[in-house]
Amino acid sequence: MSSAAPPAPRATLLCLPPAGTGRLAFADWPERIGDYAVEPVLYPGRDSRVSEPLATSVADLVGDVLRTHGAAIAGGRFALLGRSVGAALAMHVVDALIREELPLPRHVVLVAARPPQRPDPESPLFRLSDRRLRERIADWGGMSADELADDELMSWTLRLVRADLAVAETALSRAGTIPVSLTVVGAKDDRSVPVDVLSEWESATTAQFAWHVLPGGHFPDAVQHDLLVNLVADTLRESESKVMDG
Repeated sequence: MSSAAPPAPRATLLCLPPAGTGRLAFADWPERIGDYAVEPVLYPGRDSRVSEPLATSVADLVGDVLRTHGAAIAGGRFALLGRSVGAALAMHVVDALIREELPLPRHVVLVAARPPQRPDPESPLFRLSDRRLRERIADWGGMSADELADDELMSWTLRLVRADLAVAETALSRAGTIPVSLTVVGAKDDRSVPVDVLSEWESATTAQFAWHVLPGGHFPDAVQHDLLVNLVADTLRESESKVMDG
């Protein structure tokens, strides 16, 4: 009798969070993206890594991602998703994989992110005053009125957000394109990332490109969240199918 072959390991989705956040940004994704094993990326200086110093350069963060998630990357069956600042980091991760001749992701998904040639009008945001940065955080959404009024919480949040923005905004400009399929997702009412800049991400890839607009603002409400998770699941499923058929 021959035993059945063990099932192939699932592909992995590495999720890079927006500025100031941790794994909570993707808390329910593992049970929603059934075809992929979801690995939220945790930056130093927060959650279970709170005792570690914050990263001070994009090279630090990229190196941290490659070390922490090296097994998934080495396996060659993975995709990247980056939200806001995490989107910029995702593109730098791909650049590092190309330089080091490591396996490339099967797909990259960028959410709520401006293309590098269309920076925020107030850039660099990490140099804004505490008052103005606090206003921008409120405008992005994702925090309740009580949280925004909590000076102790906001002091901690400003520290993390400013550090993450500094890493992204002081990184050397990327040159060239990536040979990886790219999907970009924006939101209709996102004042930080206007819908009309999303299509400009097409110049960042030599592979397949698509962009989508969901309802809502910069940070997702329940409706946008559900739509986003379903869109990402469908996109990755289609991408995986093309690889298997190819």
